Amino acid sequence: EYRLEMRCATSETTPLVGLVARWADASQSYAFVWDRARKEVRLERHLGPTPYVLARAALASPADGQRTLALQVQGFRLQGLVDDEIVLHA
Repeated sequence: EYRLEMRCATSETTPLVGLVARWADASQSYAFVWDRARKEVRLERHLGPTPYVLARAALASPADGQRTLALQVQGFRLQGLVDDEIVLHA
């Protein structure tokens, strides 16, 4: 049981940021991703080269472009938080 948290910003040159949990190797992990280009956040399961989207929600970029992302891991439960609000869970 743990929580990862970061303050981050996206830009035209860095449209995708996120947190990774339960990393086994480059093809086995879970991720909470903020995708600026698609204006969304996603919980993903990586088992091979193509991620499987567990959940997604719309998320526009704020005026200053900054957000606090957190990924809470408890047993089989994952929660994605943006600015301390739960926006996704699986």
